[in-house]
Amino acid sequence: MPGASLRDLMARTGHDSMQAALIHQHANQSVDRKIADAMEELITEHESATDQDDDPDDGAAGALVPAR
Repeated sequence: MPGASLRDLMARTGHDSMQAALIHQHANQSVDRKIADAMEELITEHESATDQDDDPDDGAAGALVPAR
């Protein structure tokens, strides 16, 4: 979690040792990157599919915004 201290993470995850918290923090960052990459791929695929669509008005609720 950006901005959270190691103690904050330990309290949230229930870890008693800093070593356990650091191991899990590293694992979570790796998973976060994989999720972000997969979402980016889905957004790119969606944009490619909608570029071929003749209906230019998807409405505000249909808009996807890439997270960067």
